[in-house]
Amino acid sequence: MYNEKLVMKIMDKTSQYIKENYMLNIFKNNQTHTQILKQGEIDVLGIELRYGRVAEIYGIDTAFHENG
Repeated sequence: MYNEKLVMKIMDKTSQYIKENYMLNIFKNNQTHTQILKQGEIDVLGIELRYGRVAEIYGIDTAFHENG
């Protein structure tokens, strides 16, 4: 995986930020990005950074239901 160390760093910092500011565990029991990818269920989390700090967080829940 390209930039694997950077992905892990972003995942750790994001998890810490959400826990500290919103008291939520967004990754639940998933400890690594590869574990999340293997589960086949990926929701979208967008982070806007300004001057090295989190300015905005965007969360999107995605789902596909073939029969409605």
